[in-house]
Amino acid sequence: MSVSSEYGCLAPYYDLFNDRRESGEKESFCFKAFERFASRPVSSVLDLACGTGDMSVLLCDRGMDVVGVDLSEQMLSVAKKKAGERKILFLRQDMSSLDLYGTVDAALCLSDSLNCLPSGEAIRRTLERVSLFLEEDGLFLFDVSTPFRLKEVLDGRDIVLEEEGVLLTWSNDFNENTNTLRMRYDVFSEEENGLYRRESEVQKTKAYRLASWKKWIASAGLETAGVFSSPFFDPVGPGNEKWFFVTKKASSAHSSLPN
Repeated sequence: MSVSSEYGCLAPYYDLFNDRRESGEKESFCFKAFERFASRPVSSVLDLACGTGDMSVLLCDRGMDVVGVDLSEQMLSVAKKKAGERKILFLRQDMSSLDLYGTVDAALCLSDSLNCLPSGEAIRRTLERVSLFLEEDGLFLFDVSTPFRLKEVLDGRDIVLEEEGVLLTWSNDFNENTNTLRMRYDVFSEEENGLYRRESEVQKTKAYRLASWKKWIASAGLETAGVFSSPFFDPVGPGNEKWFFVTKKASSAHSSLPN
């Protein structure tokens, strides 16, 4: 049995167990946010924590120039195969030290990926790096899990998913002292001899108050154009499991790209 922490064992099966309905809702959220909040047509997009590349491919198929960034080499391998001959630039980078070749009109970071950063300081640095590579008035869209979701919904919950030849178990344990949810994934995949191979992976995700997110957004030279409780632009309120942010690079946030 092997244990990894960068979606190594999950990458080959991520799309198999991914919620296609939820993916479609996030796609709709992004394009509607472009229409509603962008100051000009969006032609270039950064897909941060792009995973297996679903959104990168969708953006490219809409005629946009796309850069996909992820830390997991295995997830990027799946994304590159999925992209095929499409002209998508995939980069393996830590999002908190993001470094692009130029600016983009918009950036996305979906699937609670910012929650996976180890600290508030890492989140602040990531937002600053994204802001640096955004055009003036460019949009940064992202979603996060709320403290309510990690503590009240997922803590102690065990999930089992099964597809032909593959079984995935997912257990959750929330630590109130650190506001961190520890998620353990075990993948059992059938081999040619009929036996099952087990691989395990541990991921950690942290919860932060809405006020903290807004503080980090402002410190990065971004403005909060809207915060919603769903991809359908519903208002926030008690008991929300997710927050969807639409932020915009402030006109006064002039930064020079690194040499």
